[in-house]
Amino acid sequence: MTNNLNERKSNTLIIVALLCSFVFLVGALIGGLVAGLRRKARDGESQIQMSHYLLVDAADGLRHSASVLRLSDDDASSNAARLALVYVIRAETALECENGLWSDCRDCEGFLNDAAKTLSSDKKIPDEVFDKLYTLSCKFYKHVTEGAPFEYDGELTDGDSEQSEAEADEEAARKIVKALLGESIDVVGKYGDNVSFASDDCYVTVKGEKVFEFAFSSGGIDFEGDEVSAAENIAQKCGYELTVYSTAENDGVTTVKLCDVQGGAYCRDECASVVIADGKIRAFSAGHCGNSHDVPSVKVDETTARRATKEKFSSYSSGEGRLVTTHDGERDRICYEYRYELDDGEHFVYVCAENGRQMQVR
Repeated sequence: MTNNLNERKSNTLIIVALLCSFVFLVGALIGGLVAGLRRKARDGESQIQMSHYLLVDAADGLRHSASVLRLSDDDASSNAARLALVYVIRAETALECENGLWSDCRDCEGFLNDAAKTLSSDKKIPDEVFDKLYTLSCKFYKHVTEGAPFEYDGELTDGDSEQSEAEADEEAARKIVKALLGESIDVVGKYGDNVSFASDDCYVTVKGEKVFEFAFSSGGIDFEGDEVSAAENIAQKCGYELTVYSTAENDGVTTVKLCDVQGGAYCRDECASVVIADGKIRAFSAGHCGNSHDVPSVKVDETTARRATKEKFSSYSSGEGRLVTTHDGERDRICYEYRYELDDGEHFVYVCAENGRQMQVR
């Protein structure tokens, strides 16, 4: 691995880039945490203190959970891994709210990204990987509590044969970035099949033959037409064929989520995100989209499934339910998604399209 990353990015770049990452994985957790921070933070200093407290708590939970995984057998490790994954997501969310340099956060972000990928894998995780996770989580905890140095070079995935065999083609990655931006920028880091580029006002990461993410601290990519079409087009330009899942606007910033559609259902757990502001595309993250799914057949029609929702809130429902996929920890499921705008905000009810019963409310 080589890593010459020493460019310093502005706080705006951190927020734009990181908010694009992982928003699809645990939307309720992220939304609740950010909302809580906004309510409690009266100024920037308060927000930093609260986010740091949450980061320390998540790092401690991850360290403990990683230690538990070292003791778990095959039957118990799946539950322990899910708990550890929760702490990883909490740490990622809190890290998003921290004010720091993008270059300083890169190793922490890389560690948490690979930890999430490892813990959410369907494959059997070797004991030595749990040992690595525990060692790294201890170093991460010391970093967030004591300011100790933290470096990460992809240790969790070093044993992944798929990644080790997929060495990045730097020249091909340069061409992909130039086609996206219309200009060449410098390579600042490389490991496995990832190549990172950065300039004074943007960064781009190419993974394999696709643009995995990019973000601008100022400026952005111009587009014509409406924002939804622009989001679909930029995803296609980055190498992905995706369908718009949702759009949201906040303080002049529009976030468009896109995902695969398989078996007639939106893969809503694996959304990519496009951020648009000031008439320009400011950021993109592919998230975890692109996975294949074994989507079950629909056995209950939508009209029947709707009976499992609360009738007294029916006037708040935004139309009929749409089919989405989700993973219950063991297999792919297919369900109808119902969106509600209640007095305390947005909620979703998921009704199984196989048996007509509620699966989840968030």
